[in-house]
Amino acid sequence: MGIDLTDSRADVKSSQIKENGDHGVVAVRSTIVLNDSTISGHPDDGITLDTSSLELVGSLLTNNKGVGVTAVDSQTTISGSTISGNTGYGLDLLDSSAVVMNLSEIKENGNIAINTKNATVSLLNSSITDHPATGLFLNNSPASLSKSTISGNQGWGVEAVEHTAIMASDSLFTKNKLGGISLMSSVAVLLGGDVKENLGSGVALSERSAVLVIGTTISGNQGEGFSIDTSSASMRQATITGNSGNGLELLNQSVLSLYESQVSDNMKDGLHLESSLASVRSNTITQNTGFGIFADGDSLLAGYDNTIFGNGTDFSETVPVELTQPR
Repeated sequence: MGIDLTDSRADVKSSQIKENGDHGVVAVRSTIVLNDSTISGHPDDGITLDTSSLELVGSLLTNNKGVGVTAVDSQTTISGSTISGNTGYGLDLLDSSAVVMNLSEIKENGNIAINTKNATVSLLNSSITDHPATGLFLNNSPASLSKSTISGNQGWGVEAVEHTAIMASDSLFTKNKLGGISLMSSVAVLLGGDVKENLGSGVALSERSAVLVIGTTISGNQGEGFSIDTSSASMRQATITGNSGNGLELLNQSVLSLYESQVSDNMKDGLHLESSLASVRSNTITQNTGFGIFADGDSLLAGYDNTIFGNGTDFSETVPVELTQPR
C-alpha cells in the first residue's frame, strides 16, 4: 500500500504513488491533500476513503485496477485534476459522501464514470467522457452541474433514479449511446445548455418524474427529442429541432406545459400525445415531417397564439383549431 492513514492528516505534493501492492491511498477518519501528484498502477482502488476528506489538486489518478476513488461517508474536492483509465468506476460515492469537482475531467474508465448512492455531486467547468457505461449515475443523490460536458459514454449521459434531484445549467450532453438524460422517479431543472446528437433520445422521463426546462436546445438526437412517460414537463423558450423521432412525445397520462418554444424539423411529429394532457401557448411548430401536433382520442390539448405551419400535416383530427388563435 502506498499511504495508509487512520485518524491522521497528510499533505502530499509533487509526488508519485505508483504500483504498490494494494491500494494507492487508504484514509480512515483522516484528511489528505494530494497536490501535483500521480496515483497509478495499483492492483486495487487508487484511493479509498472511509469517513475522511480528500483534496485532489492538479493531480492524475490513472490506470489502477479498481475504482479511481471509493468514498464512504466522505468528502472529496477535485480541482484541475484527471481521473482516467481505471478499471472500475472513476468515482464510487456511497453513504452521504459528496464530491465537488471544478476544472477537472473523468474519462475512459472501465465502468460508470461517477456512481452514487445516497451521495451528492457538484460539477463546475468539468467533463465526463468516453466510458463504456453511463457517465453520471445518481441513485437518491442530488446533483448540480454548471458549464460542464457529458459526452461519448456508452450508456446515458446522466441516469437518475430513486427520487434524485438535478440542477443543470449551461451544460452539454452529447453523443451518449443510450441518450442524453434519463429520469426515473426523479426531478430536474435544465437552464440553457444543449442536449444534442445523442444516439438515443435527448431526454427521457418515466415513473412519475418531472422536469422544468428554460432556454435549453434539444437537437439532432437519434430518438425522440423529449420522451415523457407517466411524467410531467414544463418548458419555456426551449428549442426542439432536428431529432430523428418525435420532437416531444407524451404517453400514459403525462402532462406538458409548452410556452414560447420552437419545435421544428423533427423527423416524426412535432408534438405527439397519447392519453396525455398539454397546454400549448405562443409556440412555433413548423417543418416537422409528420404532424405538427398529433393527439389521440384520449388526449386533451388547450392553448392559444401558436404558429403552426409547413408540417407534413399540421394537425390530427382531434387537435382544436383554437390553438392558433390569439388569446
